[in-house]
Amino acid sequence: MSKYTVSIAEMLSAYVGNLNVYENEDSVEIKDPLSNRKMIFPIAEFNFFKLSNPNFVIKNFGPMWLRSKLTEVPHKFTDQDDINDAIIDKFLETFIRHFYEYEISRENPMAWFVSLEAFFQEHMPFWIMAYQKLMIENLQWTTREGETTGNANANANSTSNSKDDNTQASADIPQNDVTWQFDSADPAKTYCFNYSTAVSGAKGENNTTAHTTSDQNTKSTSKGRDYTIAQLINQLQGYSNGIYLEMFQRALAAGLFMTVF
Repeated sequence: MSKYTVSIAEMLSAYVGNLNVYENEDSVEIKDPLSNRKMIFPIAEFNFFKLSNPNFVIKNFGPMWLRSKLTEVPHKFTDQDDINDAIIDKFLETFIRHFYEYEISRENPMAWFVSLEAFFQEHMPFWIMAYQKLMIENLQWTTREGETTGNANANANSTSNSKDDNTQASADIPQNDVTWQFDSADPAKTYCFNYSTAVSGAKGENNTTAHTTSDQNTKSTSKGRDYTIAQLINQLQGYSNGIYLEMFQRALAAGLFMTVF
């Protein structure tokens, strides 16, 4: 079979071959010298043979390669930038994987990147709307907000009454006719002391009334998403045949790739 232009595979391989690789003590940093985009891998999980593995290259460097060649790919899927980046990177990875062996439809790759950006600018807004429709129909993928309020009232009343009666006497004379009488706090009771020269005592009554009131208002708000970003992207891959293939067909119809008739 004759070749007329270059394929996605050849362009991506050339891109990876021009990346700068820095080996650090505990990591390997791979950097695009033109865009300054970089990826960092733990050194224990990386070996240089992976750079010749096409699936590893597509997954890790494919989206970075296309983004370095395009000024902007519309990807305002949600109001969350991290989700938007994850969705568009997964789309670009799948786009590259699908057309990996296809030859581009331009002899000059730079001209093809101009056509590719024009295609994305024209068709991505419609694809984004289809994607948003899918997300709206699955409420567990959207951000949910909640608010709770509470009010607590408490009243307390207490009354206390006490009577104190304390008497003491001492005697140092033997006379029988010396008698002291002391009224207690209870009028029905009296205390008599014979042979006393000194008597002391106290009686009293205490009353205490207390009233306590408390009022507490509480309010809490919550905002969260049932699915993490990774779960969201993985779940949506189940719909790739319905959404991604539509974009692939649009790309072929737009003449981005060589076709055989």
